Amino acid sequence: MPTGKNPDTAARTQWEAEFHRIIDQHRSSPALVMWVDENEGWGQYDQARIADDAKAYDPSRLVDNTSGINCCGAVDGGNGDVLDLHIYVGPGATRPSGTRAAVLGEFGGLGLRVAGHEWSPGNGFSYEDQASAARLNDRLNGLYEQIRTGGMPQGLSASGPVATAGSHGFVGAGHSSAP
Repeated sequence: MPTGKNPDTAARTQWEAEFHRIIDQHRSSPALVMWVDENEGWGQYDQARIADDAKAYDPSRLVDNTSGINCCGAVDGGNGDVLDLHIYVGPGATRPSGTRAAVLGEFGGLGLRVAGHEWSPGNGFSYEDQASAARLNDRLNGLYEQIRTGGMPQGLSASGPVATAGSHGFVGAGHSSAP
């Protein structure tokens, strides 16, 4: 589905059918703990209904109604099992509610340009460029330490650094992880 658009009825029907097929395909994976059905405001629609549907379709998993409810025009459906914020560079603080756990779904976005290892040389993006691999490592470890000493005591249950390489055009080192 194209991003940043309001999908039409046919696109919505197709996406929902594919989402059910994804759940069916991965239902038996012991590593999968949560379904995240929408990211930020990109093509978002009926997030509360979709989250309820995902929970009914696979009640054994947690459901995140929208990863990044604070970004890009996203609207929190008010349901699901987590409150998921995206904070750059971060880490910032996400606090749980009386019914939902706190998740920092994206943070970081640190970059390190390495000649010969860029997806699109000279065109990559990061929220904060680092001068060396040692600086990148120190900065990322510092963010993790802030989560450990600040976020977790405030009730943060999960966090994931943003992908810093790949189709988003980010540069650097890291990985993408579901909250």
